[in-house]
Amino acid sequence: MCSPDRVLPPKHLTNLKDEDFPSEFPRRVLINPVIKPSNDSRETVYFESCLSIPEHHALVPRHSSIDVESFDTEGNLHKFTASGWEARVIQHECVARPVMSCVSRF
Repeated sequence: MCSPDRVLPPKHLTNLKDEDFPSEFPRRVLINPVIKPSNDSRETVYFESCLSIPEHHALVPRHSSIDVESFDTEGNLHKFTASGWEARVIQHECVARPVMSCVSRF
């Protein structure tokens, strides 16, 4: 579901500290992530926007729970399940729906 050549986050963000990410989920570096909907996942729809086009918002469907496999900066494989907001953020950053952008909706 995710392009195998995507790296999250961009290299310049890897120097940030955990306190730079106030959230309910851990800060992770995802290299070549592979994302699949979890067995118990359901589709949720929520408004999203992108820093590339901040003036546009759209309702975007995402999986509520995802299984992720990715490598860290040391080349170690990690497998985990993300749900809720963490799942939405990972999908937003990783899953670029082919030819579907907010701009094409307006």
